[in-house]
Amino acid sequence: MMVWTLLADGLVAALLIAAIVVGIRLDRRLDVLRSGRAEMAALIKALNAACERADLSVAQLRAAVKEGEDTLNQPLGSARALRDELSIMIESGDRLASRLEQAASNTRVLTPRTGVRTEAARETVTTGEAPLLKALKGLR
Repeated sequence: MMVWTLLADGLVAALLIAAIVVGIRLDRRLDVLRSGRAEMAALIKALNAACERADLSVAQLRAAVKEGEDTLNQPLGSARALRDELSIMIESGDRLASRLEQAASNTRVLTPRTGVRTEAARETVTTGEAPLLKALKGLR
């Protein structure tokens, strides 16, 4: 019977040795995990700091865009008003040009094409034509 007791004690000792080996291996793995956990915590802190800086940068960018928009809206409004005024002037000028063209074509139809001035045209002598007319009359 003593052999059986000795075998049972040996088996228990072997199992204890196996448990100690497994415990040591488990402790090493836990150490690696703990060191990784510390690195992960540092990484998370750095990521949070980067996110806060990015949020601040986005807020500053939005403020700059708002300021730029306000700066550009005032001249843009003035430019639109000037554009509208200019388009009204152009339309008015087009209408005036059309009326002048129509009046000019009507007077062309009414004046003779012989090259001889009508009586009304003879009476209207410009200041530049007066000396020429005097010179021509002097030649007759």
